[in-house]
Amino acid sequence: MSADAPECSRSTDAGLTRSERPLPPTIDAIADDRLLTVGEICALLQVRTSIVYGACDRGELEYVKFEGAVQIEGRDLKHWVASGPAKPRSGATEVVR
Repeated sequence: MSADAPECSRSTDAGLTRSERPLPPTIDAIADDRLLTVGEICALLQVRTSIVYGACDRGELEYVKFEGAVQIEGRDLKHWVASGPAKPRSGATEVVR
């Protein structure tokens, strides 16, 4: 598909990449090198832990384990939020493994 195809717009980069959305001020203010726990991220984003752990499992969200706890750097959280994490819509059924 060429970049001038009717289905493409300037913001879709010929449909090959997603455009990043602006970060909420509460997320943007987090230091890039700060480590956040899954619980802290869930409180900030108001999502279930399964959303965050699922993103880690799928490789969408980089993490480190420190003293047995999964922790995410601020820069990785910002990138994940800006690129549009996959969250179930209201009323959607979440797959439980």
